[in-house]
Amino acid sequence: MRIALVGISGYGAHYLELMDTQVKCFHELCAVIDPFAKLSPYYQRILRDGIPVYDTLDSFYLRDRADLVIVSSPIQYHEAQSICAMENGSHVLCEKPLTATLEQAYRIQTVQRKSGKRFGVGFQWSFSSVIQKLKRNILDGVYGKPVCLKADVSWPRSDAYYSSSTWKGRLRDAHGNPIMDSIVTNATAHYLHNMFFLLGDTMDTAKKPIFSEAQLYRARPIETFDTCFLRGAFDDGSTYYYGATHVGEREVPPRFHFMFEKAELRMESDTAPIIVHWKDGRQEIIGAISGIEAASEKIMRMREAAIHNRPPLCGIDAVLPHLSVCNALFEQAPVNNFPADIIYQTCDPSGVAVEGLCDTANACYLAAALPGPETLSWAGQSTHLKL
Repeated sequence: MRIALVGISGYGAHYLELMDTQVKCFHELCAVIDPFAKLSPYYQRILRDGIPVYDTLDSFYLRDRADLVIVSSPIQYHEAQSICAMENGSHVLCEKPLTATLEQAYRIQTVQRKSGKRFGVGFQWSFSSVIQKLKRNILDGVYGKPVCLKADVSWPRSDAYYSSSTWKGRLRDAHGNPIMDSIVTNATAHYLHNMFFLLGDTMDTAKKPIFSEAQLYRARPIETFDTCFLRGAFDDGSTYYYGATHVGEREVPPRFHFMFEKAELRMESDTAPIIVHWKDGRQEIIGAISGIEAASEKIMRMREAAIHNRPPLCGIDAVLPHLSVCNALFEQAPVNNFPADIIYQTCDPSGVAVEGLCDTANACYLAAALPGPETLSWAGQSTHLKL
């Protein structure tokens, strides 16, 4: 399979690593497309291997073709590059988030349906064999009906995380193109999307909540937000909770606790296995969903979808519920600034943190509840989202 990669810095460099070490025998990297390719740590290796480098997809298609295009560029370019690839006969794997807005996603979907090309979105958990097994079990009623799904993470980010990028934490770029980058739309999007995906009515769809309420906060002078508390409900009566922050005092790896009628599923960190705790006392280890082998599954599964002409495990329909909630957050929920007297500077690396935030987030996670003004002076009003 001839694969062209759009973007070779940042997560694009990770794709190069995956293709080098995990799926090397299944593809030919026929080109890279990146106007700033010289800034990539892989640039010299690409030149050494004789892989052509293009500034744009249009210039690539004037000279060559690709079976699959992997789009790993900044968010504001995903729509145009995805459409260009499909209109030139390529299948597409676009890194998450698919787009900044639902309207952009619908335009991509229109072209996808017209072209007949297979289109996947790089939420790698959704492509993993472990999550696929869980979802099949959920659909088959193995765990009983869902009751409450909750997930949270504290991933402190340094000053360099924002200063090294022209788009992180931004609403729009210099040309007015929407970016909507935030902790919930991009950095920790997997963990919210995963809950919606697991409850989808089919293996390749996700469930959209009928109700959601949110609180957004920031400690940094960014355009979006670095902390989110969110909860909601689905049409079957089950509920969800999601908390995430970039300004906690310490790192809390991604974790989740999914409660069903017959069992509870727990993952205490993204390097730990998922364990099923049955109500009768039994325990079952399902497996882990991290590591380079698991991350490479999205490339392999997308390759199979293209070869066998079948829908990918995580396509456009599967990401629309997550994108709907994200758009509602930006359109409807105000961003509260954390009080200055609880924000402090950190070092090695340089950054900021909010005093007591991890303890607050942990309490919210355990209770599946949003921060309340009765216990926190800085807690803002929750916004009920119209989805």
